[in-house]
Amino acid sequence: MKNLRFFAAFAIITACSLITIQRNHIWKDDYSLWSDIIKKSPNKARVHNNLGNIYYDKNQIGKAFEHYQTALKLKPYYPNAHYNLGNAYSKMGMTNQAIERYETALKLKPDYPGIHINLGNAYYGMGQIEKAVEYYLTALKLQPNSPLIRYNLGNAYFSIGQIDTAIEHYKTALRLKPDYLEAYNSLGAAYIEKGMIDSAIQQFRTALQIKPDDAIVLENLNMAVSAKGN
Repeated sequence: MKNLRFFAAFAIITACSLITIQRNHIWKDDYSLWSDIIKKSPNKARVHNNLGNIYYDKNQIGKAFEHYQTALKLKPYYPNAHYNLGNAYSKMGMTNQAIERYETALKLKPDYPGIHINLGNAYYGMGQIEKAVEYYLTALKLQPNSPLIRYNLGNAYFSIGQIDTAIEHYKTALRLKPDYLEAYNSLGAAYIEKGMIDSAIQQFRTALQIKPDDAIVLENLNMAVSAKGN
């Protein structure tokens, strides 16, 4: 049963501390807004940080990186910029550099759950699952009703064979977010590991009610149905 594809999607949380602006014009998008602001306030770290977030969301990571670095030159102890620079490093596959930035951000802002989540994601990606769990559990204390944290904990426990614990976290994630497709799929994969084929099929079918054309869920469902037939 272990050949089922297990979809573990770890979300990178981006910090966007936008200031409230009163304007007379209707702006086409945030890019236009912040591009205009930076022309008038080129030496403000927060402006560079926010424009970096816009580029990050547009997947223009190189430009985002430049603005985060500029923000830190202007304000070296700016936790949001360290954190967002960590996200940019992570996006580029530079995990060690991402961890360094997250850890710096954590020293400056220890009560922000997103930093703990992304540190957990980074260590998970490096195969250091126990360390990832530690960061997720800390994040959970700070944000106990987060379906994302429960989901990531489920994935972490699944990966080290603690299937029952993983199942409980997936179920909690789904109570908090009933339309969480990835959690249904992962819960189905966990039931497969337990040999609970009917329960797995039910989870995959529920996931397909949310997104009927999801290729991974469709494949998992077909394999589970075939396994039951055999």
